[in-house]
Amino acid sequence: MNEGDGIFQNSDDLLTLTLVEYEDEDSGETGYETTFDVGLDLSAEPTTDPMGGGGGGRGGGRPNGTPPPRP
Repeated sequence: MNEGDGIFQNSDDLLTLTLVEYEDEDSGETGYETTFDVGLDLSAEPTTDPMGGGGGGRGGGRPNGTPPPRP
Protein backbone atom coordinates (compact mmCIF):
# COMPACT_ATOMS: atom_id res chain seq x y z
CA MET A 1 0.00 0.00 0.00
CA ASN A 2 0.99 3.62 -0.37
CA GLU A 3 0.28 4.75 3.21
CA GLY A 4 4.01 5.02 3.91
CA ASP A 5 4.93 6.67 0.61
CA GLY A 6 5.89 10.35 1.00
CA ILE A 7 4.19 11.27 -2.29
CA PHE A 8 0.81 10.09 -1.02
CA GLN A 9 0.95 10.98 2.69
CA ASN A 10 -0.14 14.61 2.33
CA SER A 11 -2.20 14.41 -0.86
CA ASP A 12 -5.64 14.14 0.81
CA ASP A 13 -6.20 11.05 -1.38
CA LEU A 14 -5.99 13.16 -4.56
CA LEU A 15 -3.23 10.90 -5.93
CA THR A 16 -4.94 7.59 -5.28
CA LEU A 17 -7.52 5.80 -7.39
CA THR A 18 -10.62 3.96 -6.23
CA LEU A 19 -10.58 0.43 -7.63
CA VAL A 20 -13.71 -1.56 -8.43
CA GLU A 21 -13.62 -5.34 -8.66
CA TYR A 22 -15.21 -6.77 -11.79
CA GLU A 23 -15.90 -10.08 -13.48
CA ASP A 24 -15.96 -10.38 -17.26
CA GLU A 25 -19.33 -11.80 -18.24
CA ASP A 26 -17.97 -13.72 -21.23
CA SER A 27 -14.73 -15.19 -19.92
CA GLY A 28 -15.41 -15.20 -16.18
CA GLU A 29 -12.04 -13.54 -15.56
CA THR A 30 -11.91 -11.19 -12.59
CA GLY A 31 -9.84 -8.12 -11.95
CA TYR A 32 -9.97 -4.49 -10.95
CA GLU A 33 -10.72 -1.36 -12.91
CA THR A 34 -10.77 2.38 -12.33
CA THR A 35 -11.45 5.56 -14.25
CA PHE A 36 -9.61 8.87 -14.13
CA ASP A 37 -9.74 12.09 -16.10
CA VAL A 38 -6.75 13.60 -17.86
CA GLY A 39 -6.53 17.30 -18.70
CA LEU A 40 -4.40 18.61 -21.54
CA ASP A 41 -3.32 22.20 -22.17
CA LEU A 42 -3.33 22.39 -25.97
CA SER A 43 -2.77 26.16 -26.01
CA ALA A 44 1.05 25.86 -25.77
CA GLU A 45 3.17 26.03 -28.90
CA PRO A 46 4.59 22.67 -30.04
CA THR A 47 8.23 21.97 -29.23
CA THR A 48 10.89 19.95 -31.01
CA ASP A 49 12.79 19.41 -27.75
CA PRO A 50 12.57 15.65 -26.99
CA MET A 51 12.36 16.47 -23.26
CA GLY A 52 9.40 18.80 -23.82
CA GLY A 53 10.62 21.90 -22.07
CA GLY A 54 7.08 23.25 -21.82
CA GLY A 55 5.70 25.09 -18.84
CA GLY A 56 3.25 22.42 -17.78
CA GLY A 57 0.28 22.97 -15.54
CA ARG A 58 0.11 23.90 -11.88
CA GLY A 59 3.59 24.46 -10.54
CA GLY A 60 5.10 24.67 -14.03
CA GLY A 61 7.46 22.30 -15.74
CA ARG A 62 10.88 21.15 -14.64
CA PRO A 63 13.69 23.70 -15.03
CA ASN A 64 15.25 23.39 -18.48
CA GLY A 65 12.84 20.56 -19.26
CA THR A 66 15.19 17.96 -17.77
CA PRO A 67 14.58 15.66 -14.80
CA PRO A 68 16.55 16.24 -11.59
CA PRO A 69 19.70 14.16 -11.06
CA ARG A 70 19.26 10.86 -9.28
CA PRO A 71 20.97 10.45 -5.91
